[in-house]
Amino acid sequence: MINIEAIHSILEEINISLQNEYLSEIQVQIMMDRLENATTYKKLKSDYNLSGNEALTHCLLRTCKLEKWYPSMKGGSDCYLSSIDQDYFEEKIKSASEDQNCIPAIYALSLAYYLKKRRNSRAYMLLTYLNNNELAQKCLETEPPSKTWIYGFVRKRNINIVSSQQIELLRRSSCDDQIIGFYFLLHSELFKRHRSLIINMDETMLSAKRRFKVLVKKGLLPLIPEAMKLPHFTGCVCFSASGKVFKPLIILPNKKTFRTFDEFKDFAYFGSTMAGWMTLNTFTYFTILLVCQLSHYRLTLPDDLKDESILLLVDGHPSRFNFTAALILYLFNIDLVLIPPHTSHILQAFDVGLASPLKTYFKEYLAAESFDDYIAYRSFEFKQTARELRRSMIRSFINALHKCTTINNIENAFKKTGICPLDVQQPLNSQYTIRRTNWSSDNLLREYWLNSPEGLKELFMKENKREITAEDYNINIHQIVHDLKLSSIEDGKALSDLPPLFEESESSIEKIIL
Repeated sequence: MINIEAIHSILEEINISLQNEYLSEIQVQIMMDRLENATTYKKLKSDYNLSGNEALTHCLLRTCKLEKWYPSMKGGSDCYLSSIDQDYFEEKIKSASEDQNCIPAIYALSLAYYLKKRRNSRAYMLLTYLNNNELAQKCLETEPPSKTWIYGFVRKRNINIVSSQQIELLRRSSCDDQIIGFYFLLHSELFKRHRSLIINMDETMLSAKRRFKVLVKKGLLPLIPEAMKLPHFTGCVCFSASGKVFKPLIILPNKKTFRTFDEFKDFAYFGSTMAGWMTLNTFTYFTILLVCQLSHYRLTLPDDLKDESILLLVDGHPSRFNFTAALILYLFNIDLVLIPPHTSHILQAFDVGLASPLKTYFKEYLAAESFDDYIAYRSFEFKQTARELRRSMIRSFINALHKCTTINNIENAFKKTGICPLDVQQPLNSQYTIRRTNWSSDNLLREYWLNSPEGLKELFMKENKREITAEDYNINIHQIVHDLKLSSIEDGKALSDLPPLFEESESSIEKIIL
């Protein structure tokens, strides 16, 4: 069934691309002639003096993919991304690096794949609408980008691929009191709510790689063998200022099924991406998991708090700039607010009070499991398989999270951020906050409330290149969940079944199975 709204959106995108010279006038004229008048191939070739069917199909295909075409153009392979998507891709990379939050190469490849897949999907819809079904079939398959492509792209765009560097010193130099003060001034009303309604979420990368002291003969180097390519994953932690800890999301690298992790289903949710890091899809998945858990959580709150809006504080990772995720949170009365760039060690409760003990406990539990294996097998030669080690890591993470997320630790962490209880002097008095003498207010004029009514409009415009309408606020969560389960690892895949969603009416509590 043709989605007319989607067709209108694609046509508007074509019009914008023409205005910005991504497309030529003649290719848009040919396509619109085909669309509005159902003009036959024969007449189109005659009217536009085209040499044959190949030139015409080349024109229609490139137009629907937002790739420039002109009559004298020869055939051949196309660039992986259209020019408009290349510019968007470049802007994302450069913007992230300017924020000192550089996008990893593997994540950039995932973003490029997402843009290509989206473009092909929209081209397929338009070509089907044009009754060019055979041509539309060419848009069904989307291959991931190669490393050769990404290296070629960055060379042309003044972008380097280099080893990452830690930015702790840089972070410290950028945490000036004016930015923090303005942030609290801008959002003080959002922060003024009961501690049960303030939630922080953050990710942490966990790896089996660890350094420890060894016994070594004098004169020899303290070396140990690398047994295997060590597993890693991302743990997404979420908790309220009152001490409620929600079931974490674990993002595994390159996993297609959940079967091998069934023993952990009561303690964590699981997703998968190509590199085991957060993507747009997995953040959407996280938001759905969260609204389900919060539907349970709200039922435990006092009557005067049950219907109040909840504040969700996150860092500025690119996955947060996601209209679908922001809208889901908005529809369930959850305010999505970013903390300013490079201030997570001051304003992010997880970083302030939980990240360090979590990783310490994780290493301790993982080392204990390895020692237990040695005791069981009575041999230093025993080596866990990658699967066994990953299970040990998951178990160690769950245990470490339980140990570090005490009410006292959580309350102290929020207190140090100054967000709960509200006290801007707490972050201003931090040893990492400096008084800047050459600051400009231009640097402070930034909106951090992503799913405010204006924030949603801005996110939608950036993703869809058109104004938002009333219909765009209608989403089908069931369909989103279905798509996430069938999604590719490159985009981000949901592996766990979702918990039920509860809604309370005047007469009863309704359980909704997603």
